[in-house]
Amino acid sequence: MGNGFLDDLPDLGISSAKRRKKKKKVDQKQAVRYPAVVRYTKVKCPHCHSERTQVYSHKKGSPIRYHKCLERNCGFRFKSVEV
Repeated sequence: MGNGFLDDLPDLGISSAKRRKKKKKVDQKQAVRYPAVVRYTKVKCPHCHSERTQVYSHKKGSPIRYHKCLERNCGFRFKSVEV
């Protein structure tokens, strides 16, 4: 402000430009992705309640699991989601 306008106001330490916070880079070796303890439950077929199911997923690391019942008369297909 070269013309003297508002020069008598005290400096409040407020900068005119907003600064963005830098995101800290996390070392992949130190990052904890999953809890140390995982509870496993058997998945039962919703149609015949059998525990004999085949499990597969299309993408590695995907929370969606696809199942096929292995009982002779059933063969029901269903999916589950990891929480």
